[in-house]
Amino acid sequence: MIGARTPGTIVLIASIAANTVATPQPQALYSASKAAVKQLTASLAVEWAPNQIRVNALSPGYMATEMVKAIGGAQPALMDKWIDLTPARRIGDPEDLKGAVVYLASDASRFTTGTELRVDGGYSVV
Repeated sequence: MIGARTPGTIVLIASIAANTVATPQPQALYSASKAAVKQLTASLAVEWAPNQIRVNALSPGYMATEMVKAIGGAQPALMDKWIDLTPARRIGDPEDLKGAVVYLASDASRFTTGTELRVDGGYSVV
């Protein structure tokens, strides 16, 4: 984009793990990697703004992906814990992310850069 002098937008995928300590499962390395994505978002947003390139991050909460469903199926108590810790009292559906992605990728967010948008049913605010 920079070399081609093409303005645009980039949406990176972080996670609520960038902001919270996930419990009860151990996942320090995953959380550290997602925190790095969050900081990369902020740094690139500042560095690339003069090139008319916006950089934002989407941070999903627990979503009903194949991985989460497999873990929850094998460890139902863990899935119940995630639901209990989420004010919306459910695991998200990947479809819940599409509005946020459309917003971040569209001109509706043309003055938004360096932002992390959390879609987590309130998990990260309690």
